[in-house]
Amino acid sequence: MSKETYKIVYFNGRGRAEVPRLILAVAGVEFEDERLEREDWPARKASGETPFGQLPYLVIKKENGDKLKIAQSSTIVRYLARKFGLFGKDPHEEAKVDMYQEYINELKEEIAKVMFHTSDEVAKAEGEKKLKETTLPAFLSKANDILGASKSDFFVDSGVTAADLLLFHILQSIIAIRCDGDKTKVIGDYPNVMKMYDGVESNKSIATWLKKRPVTPF
Repeated sequence: MSKETYKIVYFNGRGRAEVPRLILAVAGVEFEDERLEREDWPARKASGETPFGQLPYLVIKKENGDKLKIAQSSTIVRYLARKFGLFGKDPHEEAKVDMYQEYINELKEEIAKVMFHTSDEVAKAEGEKKLKETTLPAFLSKANDILGASKSDFFVDSGVTAADLLLFHILQSIIAIRCDGDKTKVIGDYPNVMKMYDGVESNKSIATWLKKRPVTPF
């Protein structure tokens, strides 16, 4: 099999590129982590190098020099997860992983809407209150039930997948930004979610990546 190299291009932050990075970390695949500062983005966008003028994108280069560029974060996640065995063991598990990712992404969009896309202070406060008291607890309760029904500590019976990495990434950001790193304030009442989170965090490859990645707010 020909050797391929991987490069993830994104801003200097976790954001939409972190789950692809986590997948490659779990898979033990070396990759180039190209991080652009905001002031560098207009020139890169104008260069025509990006598939759709957006970040992130993944560059796969083969030994013969052929390149494949993949944009859209969800597409990148699905591609890498399937390629490296983190998308379930069969079509039934693949469907579950895909479904859970869509469900988790709905939570992510709700969080982003409140944290980054609401400028009115009153509306922001109301949104944060709803997120903390209603949206997040309802999601975590459902996720706790799903994880509790699994034969593993993860969303599907065969073990860790991209869905677990996605939820880990989102929870880690919430815990860091809102709870000063105290995970019990977010998931302490949801033992199966806690077990999944700890299982991802304690993975040796993930632990290595978490130590070496740049420290950024988001």
